[in-house]
Amino acid sequence: MSTSHFAAAGGIELDRDPIGAGTPFAGYLLSAFPDRAGEVAIGPFKAALVWADPLESGVRPHNLYWSDDEYNYALIADRSAVEIVSLGRSMVCQAG
Repeated sequence: MSTSHFAAAGGIELDRDPIGAGTPFAGYLLSAFPDRAGEVAIGPFKAALVWADPLESGVRPHNLYWSDDEYNYALIADRSAVEIVSLGRSMVCQAG
């Protein structure tokens, strides 16, 4: 199943990658794309909420990006902005 069809079927993608050197990805998006990325709080972390370009299936997901001290996180789903932010917050609050 392609990523596009996974999202269209209601799937939720969660990615976790080491930060490495440089700016956390959410901070990069907020500074590089201020017209497309909005700042939201996910627990104690600054996050970037983005309404992404449409996928092949026509789904236009919301993407939520945040970073802790070790990892960049991406949460991608065909959900409303409120739903994707709530989901991200519930993940961070349960982990803490």
